[in-house]
Amino acid sequence: MNRIYCFSWTFLLCLGLWAQPPVLDLTFGDNGYFLHDKTFNTTDARPRFFENGDMLLRNYPREFTKVLSDGMLDVSFSDNGSLYVEDPEAFLFRRDSYSIDSQGRLLVAFSAVYNESPFIRLNVFRFTIDGVLDMSFGNNGHFQMDQQGLSTIYYVYDISILSDDSMYVTIYKDFEDLRIVKVSSTGNLVTSFGNGGMLETGLTLMGFIPNPRIISVLPDDSFYLLGYNGGGNIPVTLRKYEPDGSLDEDFGIDGESILPDTELWGGVHLDRLNSGKLNILNYQTAKVYRLNADGTQDVNFPPFMLSAANIFAEEIYSIDASEFDDDGRLWIPGRYKENAGSTEPYYPFMRRFNPDGSPDDSFGESGIYANDVPFTSFTNFGFQSSDSFVTIGHRNTTSPPYETFGSLARFNYSILSINYETVVKDFEISRTLVNDKFYIKTNSTFPFDILLTNSMGQLVLKEKKIKTNFTVDISDQPSGIFVIRISNDNHSETFKILKN
Repeated sequence: MNRIYCFSWTFLLCLGLWAQPPVLDLTFGDNGYFLHDKTFNTTDARPRFFENGDMLLRNYPREFTKVLSDGMLDVSFSDNGSLYVEDPEAFLFRRDSYSIDSQGRLLVAFSAVYNESPFIRLNVFRFTIDGVLDMSFGNNGHFQMDQQGLSTIYYVYDISILSDDSMYVTIYKDFEDLRIVKVSSTGNLVTSFGNGGMLETGLTLMGFIPNPRIISVLPDDSFYLLGYNGGGNIPVTLRKYEPDGSLDEDFGIDGESILPDTELWGGVHLDRLNSGKLNILNYQTAKVYRLNADGTQDVNFPPFMLSAANIFAEEIYSIDASEFDDDGRLWIPGRYKENAGSTEPYYPFMRRFNPDGSPDDSFGESGIYANDVPFTSFTNFGFQSSDSFVTIGHRNTTSPPYETFGSLARFNYSILSINYETVVKDFEISRTLVNDKFYIKTNSTFPFDILLTNSMGQLVLKEKKIKTNFTVDISDQPSGIFVIRISNDNHSETFKILKN
């Protein structure tokens, strides 16, 4: 995002100008739009992005389309731009989820029912960046697991990629009994995780929202998980787990942080900011919480109600599409009619709220940007870069023969509102051009963690709870670029290191 940074000994000044409304990017696709003859699925329609800005979209269950960063169909991907994941042995499929790993490979996870024992199985398929089944993964591109004697089929909720391209697959049954399975990057069950590869959390997933984000993975593969701990008026529970599936007892109280909110039927959504802090939105109450990385309440951001809570009554099509950006602002897409109850078409809009819950008046008109292109639905969106976002929906032709297309549009915007933020400069690096060693100096009393990766995203070094200045030795590594992330409970910073 467009910022100018001014450093002093203890604070950072972020300065900008006044903001302008989003502008349709006419260089994207066909005058700002990519139109597809296949509609985009309304469940888990959030686009997944490749590092170069290309994106993968979900059409129907287990069917995907790849769109290039300029808004054109990638005809080199699978079958003329589209991929359908099949399992001819299955006769009943359940909800799937998908993700992209560090090498641009597509992972698709789903549960299915089979005629032969084991009747209920969890499946993960991996495809190369070209959409070809990756035969080096699991059994000829396919990981499959009997759901450990479970008598009821479990739905796949989410697939989260880890630092070494292994993955957590989150499954659930009837919005209850959240479990997590860990699969290695080679397609094998990681039996050291949880109980033989599966973690039974005891949490439930209460809510009708198709896909709020309830899991957030950290660089060291520990993770946060949101859920509902039991029945009755039990409040929302946020837990932090270690990479082996054990609770992180340094987080909250014995690994848990309890939110004083018992109304969950609208679902809850979790976002982890670059600062390490956590934002949690309860759709039912329109209340936002912000927690520190250790699970304590951020005293500078007490829980607040969105000042325009009636956003949930304005013909919102897919409220699960909400996102917090790196500055803590909340983005919510929706659709509206100029005359409620009429047969007029819907029009998409985007709302943005400041971190304190007030409408961001610098965005569009009083925090609302509305598009005048009719959509039958406006299902999701995603940030393609620091100054552009894409929206996903279904668009009708305006003259006979009437047809419905999947529609993808890109909008450019500028983050130009004045914003001052105080950030303690916790860490310093002795040098960024090195031959063998460099040093980390800490100015904080909090212990810190480090995660060092090479240019391929492969893990080189991981250390936790360091309490003093630290020496990093990469003399045994080849020349190239390395990235080190240093974090404590209050702050995180990332540095690039060039080894001669």
